[in-house]
Amino acid sequence: MRLFFLILSLSIGICAHSQNKQALSKSDSLFAKGVELYNQGNYKAAIPLFTESDKIDKAELDSTSNRREYSAMWLGSCYYKLGDEEKAKDVSTYEYMYPPTDRRLTVKSDSLATIGVILFKQNEYRKALSHIQNCAEIEKQVLGDQHPYYANSLSNCSQLLTLLKDSITALQFAIEAKDIKENVYGHFSYQNLSETWNVATIYRDFKFDNNKEKAASLFLEAYQIADSLKLEYESNGCLREAAICYNHIGFYLKEENKEMERDYYDLALCNLSKITQNDNYSNKLRHTISLNKANSYTTEALLQKSLANYNKAIELELKSLTIRNNICGNESFESSISLNNLSTYYSDLGKYKKAIELATAAISIQERTIARTSPDYTASLNNLAGYYFLKGNYAEAIRLATEILNLDEIIFGNEHPNYAITLSNLATYKSAIGEYSEALELEKNASIIYEKTLGKDHLTYARSLSSIANYNSILGNYKEAISLNTEALKIYEKTLGKEHPTYAGSLSSIANYNSILGNYKEAISLNTETLKIYEKTLGKEHPTYALSINSLAELQVHIGNYPMATKLFTQALETAKKSLGPNHSAYATILHNMATCISILGDDRKAITLEKEALSIREKALGKESNAYSVSLHSLAVLNSSTGNYVEAIKYETESLNIIKKTLGKNHKSYSTGSSCLASYYSALGNYEEAIKLDSEALYTIEQTFGKSHPDYANILSNLANDYYYYGNYVEASRLGHEALNIREKVLGTQHPDYAEALSNVSMFNISLGNLAEAKRQIMEASKIFQITFGQESHNYSIMLHKLALCNALQHNFSESIRLEKEVLKIFAKTIGKNHPDYRLALNDLTFYYFNSKDYINTAQQAILTTEECNKIVFSTFTDLTSHERTLFWNKYSNWYNYYLPMFSYYISEPELSVATYNGALLAKELLLNADREMSQLILESNDKAFIQEYRDLQFNKTILYKMLQKPKKEHITDIDSIHRIVRKQEKELITKSKVYGDYTRNLQITWKEVQKKLNKEDIAIEFLAFPAGKDSIIYAALILRPETTSPKMIPLFERKQLSNINKKDFYTTPTLSQLIWKPLEKELKGIKNVYFAPAGQLHNIAIEHLPSSDSTFIAEQINFYRLSSTRQLVMIKDKSHIKEAVLYGGLKYDADTTALVVENKKYTDIPRDLNIQHTFYPDSLNLRDGAKYLPATKIEAEQIKQALENTRLQPALYMDLRGTEESFKALSGKNISMLHIATHGFYWTETEAKQTKDLDFLMMGDNNQSRYVEDKALTRSGLLLSGANIALKGNPLPEGLEDGILTAKELAGLDLRGLDLVVLSACQTGLGEITGDGVFGLQRGFKKAGANTLLMSLWKVDDNATQLLMTQFYKNLLAGKSKFESLREAQKYVRDYEVEIETTPDKRWQSEARQKEKQSKKPMPKEFKKIKKYKDPFYWAAFILLDAID
Repeated sequence: MRLFFLILSLSIGICAHSQNKQALSKSDSLFAKGVELYNQGNYKAAIPLFTESDKIDKAELDSTSNRREYSAMWLGSCYYKLGDEEKAKDVSTYEYMYPPTDRRLTVKSDSLATIGVILFKQNEYRKALSHIQNCAEIEKQVLGDQHPYYANSLSNCSQLLTLLKDSITALQFAIEAKDIKENVYGHFSYQNLSETWNVATIYRDFKFDNNKEKAASLFLEAYQIADSLKLEYESNGCLREAAICYNHIGFYLKEENKEMERDYYDLALCNLSKITQNDNYSNKLRHTISLNKANSYTTEALLQKSLANYNKAIELELKSLTIRNNICGNESFESSISLNNLSTYYSDLGKYKKAIELATAAISIQERTIARTSPDYTASLNNLAGYYFLKGNYAEAIRLATEILNLDEIIFGNEHPNYAITLSNLATYKSAIGEYSEALELEKNASIIYEKTLGKDHLTYARSLSSIANYNSILGNYKEAISLNTEALKIYEKTLGKEHPTYAGSLSSIANYNSILGNYKEAISLNTETLKIYEKTLGKEHPTYALSINSLAELQVHIGNYPMATKLFTQALETAKKSLGPNHSAYATILHNMATCISILGDDRKAITLEKEALSIREKALGKESNAYSVSLHSLAVLNSSTGNYVEAIKYETESLNIIKKTLGKNHKSYSTGSSCLASYYSALGNYEEAIKLDSEALYTIEQTFGKSHPDYANILSNLANDYYYYGNYVEASRLGHEALNIREKVLGTQHPDYAEALSNVSMFNISLGNLAEAKRQIMEASKIFQITFGQESHNYSIMLHKLALCNALQHNFSESIRLEKEVLKIFAKTIGKNHPDYRLALNDLTFYYFNSKDYINTAQQAILTTEECNKIVFSTFTDLTSHERTLFWNKYSNWYNYYLPMFSYYISEPELSVATYNGALLAKELLLNADREMSQLILESNDKAFIQEYRDLQFNKTILYKMLQKPKKEHITDIDSIHRIVRKQEKELITKSKVYGDYTRNLQITWKEVQKKLNKEDIAIEFLAFPAGKDSIIYAALILRPETTSPKMIPLFERKQLSNINKKDFYTTPTLSQLIWKPLEKELKGIKNVYFAPAGQLHNIAIEHLPSSDSTFIAEQINFYRLSSTRQLVMIKDKSHIKEAVLYGGLKYDADTTALVVENKKYTDIPRDLNIQHTFYPDSLNLRDGAKYLPATKIEAEQIKQALENTRLQPALYMDLRGTEESFKALSGKNISMLHIATHGFYWTETEAKQTKDLDFLMMGDNNQSRYVEDKALTRSGLLLSGANIALKGNPLPEGLEDGILTAKELAGLDLRGLDLVVLSACQTGLGEITGDGVFGLQRGFKKAGANTLLMSLWKVDDNATQLLMTQFYKNLLAGKSKFESLREAQKYVRDYEVEIETTPDKRWQSEARQKEKQSKKPMPKEFKKIKKYKDPFYWAAFILLDAID
């Protein structure tokens, strides 16, 4: 706000260019004669000379020239000397009574002053100051150091220094000028009034000790002078300025001055009111007085702002604006002042858009009315930058601050406090966008300027130190932050005293840094002192007081005093809501902190509600990239994990970490603690390797930043210990857990809940290592701490009961275990809810305690209840997981379905338990495969081209990853983890988008009832099971389902060791194995025509449908046996035997010239290549050591099938010789073929066999032993050989971009073979694979993942000719209209009964007699032939099995 009057003693001006030099020369002559007469005492004679000289000066010099007043000064003095004071006063109002000055002595100083004025008007303040200072020096020498002209120059220097913000020097000049004029003119003189005003404004506008009080005192002194001189205009101005000063004092310092401030302000308004009502003033003066009334409205508006009455302030400032517009015009500089003031009030209301609009309008006016290098202009720009900052447009704030910095350097130079202030503002804006290092450097530069210009005891310097401390704390340099803030605190104490809000704020900052460093006692002590100061100075309803309570509550949380923390948070919220409103970011901060406390006390649902409210407020108030917003995201992640929603927790935590990474960097404490939290969520989902990786990285960062004694180091160390525990490395877990325990004991003491948590963790490690006594002692000690801290109904305490129950169970005290676990479930239901995974685990454990105590009734009930809870968790969690995450998550739950439920059903005959077990088998068998297929189908059938392309991009990146995993780490062309992250992100996005098109888990929830509905009267469904039932005992059993039964029924079959005792050669030649498998089911199979069975365990690799029932007959001769992946296929699959498009492979050339292969494969250039890597193979493995041998029968087989298909008017594609390359096969992807026949070499190796190879590149044998690669590695150990495969198998290099001809099941899995109804694998071992809980990991899984329906495959190496016969007959049957099942059964019978004629071979005695007769008769004996069934042995035909061929 501009001053309403400002008396500049710059009584110098610029002479007009049109001056009459002759006239002025005459004036000088008259003046010289007059001075001579005056000095002689002849005043009367001098009067006409000075009168004529004055007349010429007034006519020839403009009003700004100081030479214009010299003659008048001498003339007035002449009248005064002659006793005519009235006449003297009329001629020279203020100078007549003082000795006049000879203008001939001040020619040079007057010239310097004139140039100074010109420079002043051009805003060249520094240059103007230099000239005025030189003027003052001359005046001091010529006129003396007590002359009024010298005082005028000092006053002018003071005001220029004020504009240049050199307050200290300005004050020195102003005080000296005041002393001279008071001495010359007297205290109650107009001259002394002017200088008193100037000194007062310097105290008002700059920071000195008690500056506002001194300014108010001087304004009151000025008021007394003006009042004595009867200057109402000036009197009211002085009163108004005193009121402003007391306003500041009242609000910021002393509550008792509020009334005094208001009294003075009322007095000013009262006097102004009198002035505006006085009709004796001229219109010009009345306008000036009206402007001062506008200034008074502005003053009152500032008062209302200080009282937070922003709307009232706007109302008053609008009145001021109206006056300014009426008098000066709405494009005047005066109007821009009101616009700027209005902008600040709208900003205070949070209406930043309006504030920006007003400030922009003010600046637009100022650009036309004042220079850009004017301090007023830069001040307006500074306001605008601040509004953009508050609105969150940091880029614009930074741009404006940079512009202001450049202008300030021009105006003030780069060592001025104003320049430093802009540096500090720019630092604030840079900090907002996360450029903390740059912000720190900017503030350091500012502090150097403050120290140099203001001194080390100045408040501005102290505030700069506090800012530097803050940036250091953000960057993790907490000790430096404490040191800097302590230095600032000493300055505040010296300048403001200890009972000041600023001193309290500095104390609070130091307390915060101590808290971060784990010094909680010191932090609480400092914060308590802070709160007392705020209460005394600001009162209990002030926002700052509320935030201080919040800080103290946070510290109470840290030391475990949760009841006190809750009480303080509630108090803080009530205070903040009253003072700030419910949409303020500070209110959100208190909500966030209270949510944390509420969660610790066990009410996670209420905590989530509070945190979501805080998140919403922070998003609106601060933006999505603010640190506060990321903190709320992190908190929501923690809270969701507490309720068991780990998928949601990962989503929130990942978003939070992305913000922290962008703004603070990966080495920041917040990133490390967030990463450790993310690790715990992955661990909860079974991804222990990822958890170990994340926690290890976080631990290293914390150690580098804080050292090993920091609480956060102990926290992450404890988390890492848990990761290793769940991963199965109990020794490492124990080592890390004990280290964490020791740190917490040292830092927190033995009564802190974090110490108890460490004890709890270590107790589990001891249980796993068999140290039960020590574990029990630790559990009891931790229980006492949790009981005292949280109470007996708390979640923490119930976890101790849970572990104690386990200890009792291990000591066979099952009754006590049951009692404890029941109590655990009651508390869990109240604290974490029944949907939490931990509740399910407690149910699981209780089931086992009942089971081991032989309480089978309660076992069955608990098992059924546990299964229901497991189903909820699996289905709710699966929908948001990637393929890899589903695998890891399922690993945690699969044992319940695959092993424990069957085991309970084995011992307990309970219909509902059998139902749960059957449903469990339907879910568990090939669950992961089915989930992958369902997801793929949902995407590919969405008809969304962009969506489908995203899916294909994902598959391509997975292929790249697969190719890299074939190599050791040293040969990786890029970071595998980075590709994993890309793949995971892509898949997460696809999962989210897929929900628009449906739920891919919808077909995973099929029940036994649905299967039963598909059965006819003569049908039976069988789910074979293999599960542990005691030490070293694996039981095989059958869960049977008939159309008329009310529930499934379990029938035990045999133990695995019984199967192992049978020679594999006897499987198909004797009824021994059939007696184990089918004999126990004989009663259930009576009257049955069709058996739909899903194998388990080793039964996957045995053709149990082709076993002999006696020495001469086979079970399949009486009953139709349909092999299924799961009996859920009865609900899912329909027969699709109608062939539309067929593709055949046979007669392939494994030896081929690379040039010929390149030419052949140019046909498939549109097929995307995986990676252009040149492969070299070094085979040293089993049957492929010397490459693959040509199979001539496969050519005949393929040609015969082609002919048969053509006879039905189909046009099959036949790939023979060099055409059957891997490129040609991969080109089939997405072509919607319905039948595929492949006659070639197949292979399957166990992991042990694969390890005997030497660098076969298609095997995933590198350094990748993580669980994520189990399926992938298994799928590389089975496959098919295609044209040109021997080049790779023999170790020869391949041309760049050429496939190796070895098609693995892993590669198959990535193709799109939807619509492929039948795959016939006329090759060896194509039905084999690694047996897992999720099915067979081999070629059949590869084809199934690609989308194939039915597979015809072999379980062992088959005879080439017998296979040709079987396949030819199979297609003949199929094309004749028979089902796939009938076609194979009759083809096998055809091969079994196929007769060939062979020459009979006589015994040796008969041969001897025959040769003698032949010699005697001299004629050859006739040859004898007979027909035999050459392929009768099951070896020739029983190897082939059909999977999922349902008629």
